[in-house]
Amino acid sequence: MRTSFKHSTVNYHKFNAQLQTFKDNRPLEKRGPLYFPSVLEKYNLSEKRKRHIKLTASSRTKSTQLLHNRTLRRFEIFCENRNKSLLNFSKKDLAAYIEYLEDSAAKKSAVVGLAGAIDFLASALDMKSPWTPQIERMYQGITRRASAEQPLTKKAPKLPIQYLTLAIDKHVTPFLKNPDQIPIVTLRAIVAQHLQYSLCARISDLLRLRACDLAVTTLGDTPAMSVTFRSSKTDPRFEGSTSYVIFNGSEYCLYSLLVLYYNRLRLYSSDTSCLDTSYLLPRTGNGTTSKSSRILVADGRYAISASTLMKDVNLIYSNLGLKHKITSKSAKSLGVSSAFRLGMSDDHIRVLGRWRSIATAQHYRAIDDTTLIEIFSKIMLKSSSTAVPRSLAALTDQASNSIASRTTPSWSSAHSAPLNRALIFQILLASGYLDPQGCSLNNDGYPLPQDVPEVRANGEDLLAIESSQTFIVTLPN
Repeated sequence: MRTSFKHSTVNYHKFNAQLQTFKDNRPLEKRGPLYFPSVLEKYNLSEKRKRHIKLTASSRTKSTQLLHNRTLRRFEIFCENRNKSLLNFSKKDLAAYIEYLEDSAAKKSAVVGLAGAIDFLASALDMKSPWTPQIERMYQGITRRASAEQPLTKKAPKLPIQYLTLAIDKHVTPFLKNPDQIPIVTLRAIVAQHLQYSLCARISDLLRLRACDLAVTTLGDTPAMSVTFRSSKTDPRFEGSTSYVIFNGSEYCLYSLLVLYYNRLRLYSSDTSCLDTSYLLPRTGNGTTSKSSRILVADGRYAISASTLMKDVNLIYSNLGLKHKITSKSAKSLGVSSAFRLGMSDDHIRVLGRWRSIATAQHYRAIDDTTLIEIFSKIMLKSSSTAVPRSLAALTDQASNSIASRTTPSWSSAHSAPLNRALIFQILLASGYLDPQGCSLNNDGYPLPQDVPEVRANGEDLLAIESSQTFIVTLPN
């Protein structure tokens, strides 16, 4: 049952009512995948050619279209300095541009995407592609140079799973009887993190979800909730995919959390009689007449930005004691890593993350410390011959065997005999493994000078400081 409204002055249905009649009045080239590159707007092209350019651009995702537009904008500035344009440049101009990028030590971000942008331009303007094998070799060379100079990229910081459960325990569990007491901002952040973890979803895909994209259903006899992703970063053809949230009855059940979330924000799933096209992760607006009121209501017409959502998430985790900030990929990386750690097969992980290849899942995988210890400890030598000695006698015996087993061509036959214990003790003492009392030093086996080296009165560069632990050892001839 839906809970009663907490504040009678707040019109919770105001934004949903407006959303049913909301229409997008933007021009066609500004909506959906039919994006017209702004770099070509100043050219006097026919309507037929513009329509062809829109259809050519729609074969790529919005992010790729924007990348092509930025790349062509930089190339256009270079062509204008040579009294050329994007409509009449030649192969020599393109080769000169690549040489210019090399001479200016351009970063990888300015180099990557040039081949795709030129290919798009040739297709959009119906011209012969200037991308010859010679141009390709030059481009590969500058790409390798820029890639070698690029700083190493850090992976998303790990999100300890206990902080997600702590957030639910602190902000959700105490208010199950009255969900209206849960702040919308806090509940929205927790739901986004739980969805990322359970469905291995990108934050950009979650921001596109509408309330009607979720539906209560059953898988066999088990209650479930279907989540339909109508589009994604890797789905330029809008084929869509569906994931499922399974009811398990635990205190951290995502199914129960989504039901509570829908009741709190007054959203309607697609299995109800209301078609609610509000964004699942909406912005918050003022739902009262007074501007001084701080009562926030979900404004389903617009989705929250990823940066604002991550600020809310990091604020929750920092209050729980998490020292480092997480990124928009941390919860997804946690979900992928948990799937591998639980022993799920590659096919199951691929279905979980809606991937075509398991190699994508490996990119997000973060191996935990326990697994690293288990992996690398198995290959370590554990025989008795390599065991760490616990006494001085065992240490000198091991050193004696080790030194005697070494053969150096410059040594005489007299040097191949085993050394005595006293000499070995002096060697270990001089190298910093032992102190004068025979106790091992905690310096990882490397000699650490105790004092500044001094020189003898006769000018010999030998260390002979009585207060130091460094001694001169003379081997017998």
